[in-house]
Amino acid sequence: MDYPQSCMPRPIRIGPRKPVRVYLKARREASGLTQEQLANRLGVTHSTISRWESETEKRRFPSANVLAAIAECLGIHISLLFIDPEHNSVYYRLERLPQSERDLFLAMIDGVLRRHG
Repeated sequence: MDYPQSCMPRPIRIGPRKPVRVYLKARREASGLTQEQLANRLGVTHSTISRWESETEKRRFPSANVLAAIAECLGIHISLLFIDPEHNSVYYRLERLPQSERDLFLAMIDGVLRRHG
């Protein structure tokens, strides 16, 4: 069945499109690896790593398969490549929970510490 254009629902616009940010350099440095070391583990050149980490317009992003390999080399989940390391801390995440969930979480931690402390 064909509907007239005027009856077709419009897609919902959620907000301005934000560029994808990959925190490769920060994650690599947190793992204690140089560009050369990561490049050797991945079988690429250090200049390839440099291009991926570049902040310029000529920045090139690795494919999903390469991102998975990078995450494996760094010993992290692939999703962490897209999260600012400063925003990944327990404290940062805890303070953004609703108060009731934060209280529950802190009570659980307190219980564990009492048993093992």
